[in-house]
Amino acid sequence: MTNLFRTGDDPSELEPLNDEMIAHAERTLGVTLPEAYKQTMRVQNGGYLEKNLHPFQWNGETDVLVIDYLMGISKSSSEGILLSHYLIEEWGLPTGLVILSTQGSTGITLDYRDIQPSDEPPVIYYDVDAGEEQVLAKSFADFLTQLYNDHQNG
Repeated sequence: MTNLFRTGDDPSELEPLNDEMIAHAERTLGVTLPEAYKQTMRVQNGGYLEKNLHPFQWNGETDVLVIDYLMGISKSSSEGILLSHYLIEEWGLPTGLVILSTQGSTGITLDYRDIQPSDEPPVIYYDVDAGEEQVLAKSFADFLTQLYNDHQNG
């Protein structure tokens, strides 16, 4: 079985995660992050993915979504998921999203818009230019199980 993250020098990997950083991010974003996301970031706090492919349906076509990296958790508003406020404003996205990965005007987010505080947020794909979004998984834990690489079947 392969690791989720690529090994080696990774400039997008943030400093090792601690409880204070998680608490700060949750306060700043006004959300409770999924336990599976926090556990994943404790292993490696963001970075490029080894398992970077996700099955995808778009406009009725079966495809594969390439997700290069996941953002980690930082105390700085200029890195990791704390960039969400800036990116939401910059792209005119709705509030209630925590951005996990971006590629141009598309990305992957945790969607807190229509859930109860005790619920897990779904993981969605958005395309700003097309004005569309799609649920990829009902939770971050499910999202992780759906990721694969070229050496695996989806």
